[in-house]
Amino acid sequence: MQNLGGAVSLASDLLSGLEVDSARMARNLDLTGGLIHSEAVMMHLSEQLGRLRAHDVLHEVALRIAEGGS
Repeated sequence: MQNLGGAVSLASDLLSGLEVDSARMARNLDLTGGLIHSEAVMMHLSEQLGRLRAHDVLHEVALRIAEGGS
């Protein structure tokens, strides 16, 4: 139990000065062009295509987006 108390205390110290900048968070999320959500999409696709095929499809899409395509 002593380790848990120390971890909670450390987490409290680390988070006490945290400031949330919602606008900056939104800009950071937008940097990926929506790719931040690709894992969730892959999980849904994997139900139909299988995990490896879903990964390959999303990888190809991500490459196209990174190259400026759609």
